[in-house]
Amino acid sequence: MSKDIVPVMITYSYKKVRKFKNAPIELPMNVFVKLKNGLGSVKKGYEKEYSTQNKWLKKFNATKNDLEVRMQEGEIDYLYAFRSLMNDYEGGIISQLYPGYAQDSYISKSVERTIVSRLDTIQNHFKDLGYKQYAILDYSHLQKISDRKNIQRIIMNELNSTNNSTKKKYFGYLNQIAKVNPQFTEVEKTPFNVKLKHTKKPPKKVITHSQLKEGILNIGDNLYNLESYLWWLLSFCLRGVDTCDIVAMDESMIESNSDGVKHKNKGVLREYYPWNNNIVPKGFNLPYKINRLAGSNKEYDKEFDKKYEAHNKYFGCNDEKFYLVGKRQKEVYKGKESRSAMVKILYNQTPVLLIHKMLKKVISIIHPDLAYKGKDKLKLYNLDYKTEKGKKTWHNRRGNMSKATQRLFGATLKQSRHTFTTKLSEVLSINDKQAEEQLSTSLGHSNNKTQKLYVNVDQDRMDILQIEVIERFQIRDIVENLIKVCSSIQVKNLEGLLQPMLDLKYLKYSPLDVKANWWNWNKELRFNQLKKDMEGDFNFVLNDEGKYVKQETELSNHPEFAEMLEERKQAFVNTRKKSISKKG
Repeated sequence: MSKDIVPVMITYSYKKVRKFKNAPIELPMNVFVKLKNGLGSVKKGYEKEYSTQNKWLKKFNATKNDLEVRMQEGEIDYLYAFRSLMNDYEGGIISQLYPGYAQDSYISKSVERTIVSRLDTIQNHFKDLGYKQYAILDYSHLQKISDRKNIQRIIMNELNSTNNSTKKKYFGYLNQIAKVNPQFTEVEKTPFNVKLKHTKKPPKKVITHSQLKEGILNIGDNLYNLESYLWWLLSFCLRGVDTCDIVAMDESMIESNSDGVKHKNKGVLREYYPWNNNIVPKGFNLPYKINRLAGSNKEYDKEFDKKYEAHNKYFGCNDEKFYLVGKRQKEVYKGKESRSAMVKILYNQTPVLLIHKMLKKVISIIHPDLAYKGKDKLKLYNLDYKTEKGKKTWHNRRGNMSKATQRLFGATLKQSRHTFTTKLSEVLSINDKQAEEQLSTSLGHSNNKTQKLYVNVDQDRMDILQIEVIERFQIRDIVENLIKVCSSIQVKNLEGLLQPMLDLKYLKYSPLDVKANWWNWNKELRFNQLKKDMEGDFNFVLNDEGKYVKQETELSNHPEFAEMLEERKQAFVNTRKKSISKKG
């Protein structure tokens, strides 16, 4: 035999298909021994001289025998076996190639977006666990036996906070990603065939007012921590709505509902207080109204009036509601169709506007390139959530902020909703499941047991309950202490100069000491119901000409309404007196 060193050639044949492939080793022909049940081996006496080649051949033969057994059992096909032997796979970054494969396979855009989003989640898990080789998944990872086993093991054994149901979904998403690759064989199109026992979902995290309040001290001088904290507060105050719905909002989504007449906002957003201007004659200043309603004939206290004027310069009585109205960013499904549910949430209840103002300021300092700098008063970031780039940017920000809130007080951004739900269940004296159903309805979430989309809910009732939950969870107290603590901590601004994390003026001129639920929420609901029932009602009365004409019914003529009106006035007066005196 020749002593020339030549590549070892592997021949693959199946039916009429015949392929040739050079192995990654070279040997002199007189040293190579061809085997009947294997590729070959190094001739005895030359093992040490050609140890690298000998090890490769032994591994190849062992792998070949294993693959032959799997082929006989129908687990894999010949093409896959050949790829495995040669370590020759169809590579390519999944996140780059999948959208094109999905389009060619007529996968809907909504499904495509969902899978891409879940792929990011899976990759982030690998990254967080230190498996950097899987931080950007390649299609070859779904083909290589070693990589598949590793991925399966990591998901199965190392995602301790993830339940089996979610793990099963992860494997399903990866299988769907593989299925659309036209270069994959049938065996390769289902890389993960994992059976998992159903496990109960871990209880949703609920935090207390004390835990949230204590978290203020953990913020330190870190503005990123402060941003995360404010985001949690904002989400909670808006009934735990998805943060993507907040980040996508702008002024076009804000609508006013004044005296039952819906119109686009053209004025200035002010804190809402459930008081009706039509109850008290127009043209009177509020201190006069308060004394008049209290039944005093004495000249009203000038010192009190002075305190109020300073207080009312920054806020006053406002019975106009402003709502965040629009389509949710997250899609719900009706049959095979995907559509966006509608959402309508009271937006100008205390202390949402203050939280939003502080958040906007913090964002402008730590995210100068990402912060919104236009005229829209509600937009926080200069990103379009409807685009893939905007979605990815926000998901990264949200992930980082959720990690921050967990460190600060033990709950993620998403868990603001469950905390709100739990407090709502206390208000309504119902269980968490029932409260969740009511909240889902108001947020436009789907419910498989009833209808797919909810749109018509009792808006007044949800507004009242939203205010009640915020008050019972003592969010005003949280914000007040947040300002106190953060105003004492110095940080560098964009110019590199030291300044307080939060301006103490936020506390000096703010409505934080004014309760929005100044009497029983059930009574407020009944009051509004009576008012609505009687509005537009009328009687027929005889005029001077002896003809019957229409005469609107006076609200005060209704005994129950008149009694509630008087009680409501007095409760309002007492609450405002206390808050203004405290402010002074």
